[in-house]
Amino acid sequence: MANTYYSHLPSDTDLAAPHSTQSSPLKPMFLAGNKIVAQHDAEEGIAHVRQDDLQLKKSIRILRVLQRMLATGLSLAALVPTTMTLIKFLQTKNIYKDVQMPNGTIVNRTAWAGDTKAWPTYMYFSIAATSFVMNLGTLIGYFWGTKAANYVATVGSAFNYAVQAVNLIVWVVAAAIYKYEKEILTNGLHRDLWGWSCSTAADALQKAFVDEVPFDKYCTVQSSSWYAGLAHIGSIVLGVVIMLMAGRRKSTQSRVKRRTQEYEGQFGGPGSYGGAPQYGH
Repeated sequence: MANTYYSHLPSDTDLAAPHSTQSSPLKPMFLAGNKIVAQHDAEEGIAHVRQDDLQLKKSIRILRVLQRMLATGLSLAALVPTTMTLIKFLQTKNIYKDVQMPNGTIVNRTAWAGDTKAWPTYMYFSIAATSFVMNLGTLIGYFWGTKAANYVATVGSAFNYAVQAVNLIVWVVAAAIYKYEKEILTNGLHRDLWGWSCSTAADALQKAFVDEVPFDKYCTVQSSSWYAGLAHIGSIVLGVVIMLMAGRRKSTQSRVKRRTQEYEGQFGGPGSYGGAPQYGH
């Protein structure tokens, strides 16, 4: 009797939840939601890297223009005084006058030192002139557009831009030689144009050649040219820094490209948020 009674009660197996062979209808919605979130995060990551690239691109362009303007101005500041000095030297080197020397003797001579060494000034002039032309050409190119500026920069790169290290060395060596030649003496006298203009020997001749060469003026003029050259070296260093920034941007562009390719490989193209931002130049 008892067995008959308990046989009508549900067993533990009957009370257990039925085993379903079908997946939950919520699972596809859950997976789709995860995909949308992942896609959105990927697009935000690409957009962030791309924004960094655009900001760096803008900074590089501004700095390049400023650096070119600075380099052009400083190379001109070094060029003008040396040009003035060479013109004055060529105009007066063959003008002879009778000059009474401190010992009372009369000497027929020019305003400049005997066996004048003009080559340091010609050297400095040549480097300043070449640098000015290259910088000015690139600067003018910026006003015609980026492509024109890049073309001019490429043409002038052999001296002034693409090989910034060589340019830096050339200017450092030129400034050092120009200064060294001013300081050395030959038989107790300066022979170069800069050193002679600033010497006591030139002061002794100033009265006789007052209408031809104002030595104090040309001493100051050539000194300013040398300092302008030092400042120009600083502008070249700035150009090197900008080149390093441009190298960093290439790395950023590679990151944008890589993330975009990963995005397209994972999601198969533009998504519901308008697609991944494209990397550019």
